[in-house]
Amino acid sequence: MQSWFQGTILYGGRTRGITESVAVYLATSAVILAAGVLRGSMTGLFVAMVAFVLSFATQNAWLWWRSRPVFAARRAREMGVALS
Repeated sequence: MQSWFQGTILYGGRTRGITESVAVYLATSAVILAAGVLRGSMTGLFVAMVAFVLSFATQNAWLWWRSRPVFAARRAREMGVALS
């Protein structure tokens, strides 16, 4: 899904969303890892796995959100061709 959303954004020429998604990934990872270190009650491996899974999920959600306008434009273009 991540590659599909990134490819759609790239195809649409709106590549800023890709950079933003990396920032979202890094911010989410940093917050969860910092919280895990400060709390100190879980094994570091578990904290890291939770951080990376949630970071990946938030990055994909961001890519999905930013790719919606490109999908909508493509859908509108296809509908216009089909109606002609």
